Amino acid sequence: MRKYFFLLFLLRLSMGFAQFSADFEEGFLPGWLENVSGRWSADSVGAISGCFSLHHVYDNSESGADAISHALPSFAPDSGEMTFSCRIRHGYAPSSSNRWGWYLFADAPAVSMTPGGKINGYMVGINFTGNDDNLHLYKLRNGACIDIFNTGFNWEQFAGTVKAPRILVKRSAAGFWDISIDTTNGSGNIISLGGTFDAEFLHAWHTGFCFVYTATKDRLFWADDLQITGRIITDTVPPSVAGFRIISSREVWVQFSENLAATDSMQAFFEYRGQVVKAKVSACSVNDAVVLQFEKELPDGDTVKIRLEGMADRAGNAGRAEIIAFYHHFRRFDILITEIMADPSPPVGLPEFEYVELYNASSCAADLTGWKMEAGSSRFDLSGYKLEPGAYLILTHKNAAQLFGDSVRIAPVFSSTAVLTNTGTRIILRNASGEWIDAVEYSDRWYQDSYKKDGGWSLEMVD
Repeated sequence: MRKYFFLLFLLRLSMGFAQFSADFEEGFLPGWLENVSGRWSADSVGAISGCFSLHHVYDNSESGADAISHALPSFAPDSGEMTFSCRIRHGYAPSSSNRWGWYLFADAPAVSMTPGGKINGYMVGINFTGNDDNLHLYKLRNGACIDIFNTGFNWEQFAGTVKAPRILVKRSAAGFWDISIDTTNGSGNIISLGGTFDAEFLHAWHTGFCFVYTATKDRLFWADDLQITGRIITDTVPPSVAGFRIISSREVWVQFSENLAATDSMQAFFEYRGQVVKAKVSACSVNDAVVLQFEKELPDGDTVKIRLEGMADRAGNAGRAEIIAFYHHFRRFDILITEIMADPSPPVGLPEFEYVELYNASSCAADLTGWKMEAGSSRFDLSGYKLEPGAYLILTHKNAAQLFGDSVRIAPVFSSTAVLTNTGTRIILRNASGEWIDAVEYSDRWYQDSYKKDGGWSLEMVD
């Protein structure tokens, strides 16, 4: 049972231009985040330009992978050209074990910028998918590094361990990447290295560096004169609910009009019969959606009003509390009558008791409180029983409860051992609102076998 709900929304934004730059001349790293504290510094040792450069300074006794990042303005890559410029020096010949990458933009900070981190974005670097020592443009998809363009610029041959070439990258609004390099320490001898097209990712939230090294080759990476420009979107509108889907009897997926900053401050709950039922709010792999996991099942056959509070977007706009209202109920044929034992005598490998088997074909657990099964003129209350998705439930007499084995769930609701007419009758399953969910009018002609018709054989749904 899947339910989808979508709402229309209007997002009001203003467009402008912004520049992010870092020359590290403050002598410290305000706003920069490290995956492990103490690995990087704005250092004067070997400074590329001015008095200070970003420098990997940690003397590691073993091999490592360290990253550092900074949040970017609200760049909108698909709204105009972005430019990227940075000078980089690697004081050792690159290899598969000694390499570096500059994240042009990505959707996650430094903690995800080392190999294996879950991150999406773009990076220029050396030897992340091979060991040709060339400068490559890489795409990171959920942490997997994909080589999308080989510039042919051999870093060991043309940059060496002393030069600090300026890498220049342009990205058009349509997604064409153009890469150039200046190996003359900024004198303006710019060489075009070509480019490629890729527009899969647009979350330009962080820039940063990753340095992978062996134990004796740490402290040999520098970066300086970092500059990124592009169009920005100034967001002044808080997030709102754009749609939702019921994914189980306790879970609701909610999509918002934009990406959320975090889920820590969010709360969700509904009230039912005087009780407040709270939910755990979990972020999804997509940043504009969450999953609400409630402490109890959503009530079937009734209107549910879920209240959401504490939403905020990445720009800090706090959303108002919102109500998601819907009528939650099981639809026809979500719960099926799949087997009928109307004439159990003489027994043939099964207990000598009548029974009806139910199957939950939906994705939600069914609380059968208030549900009824009708067999001819008899009525049986199924309150107190629950049927999980993909599970079976046997309705039978209480004396049969121990005869079906522990692997079979039993509901001993039959008031008599003779409920089902041997020759046939109508069986109807109704929910708490009285709506029929499944119905079968069986006949002993269905056996199509005189031997089975004499008893001990059940009728099973085959399609």
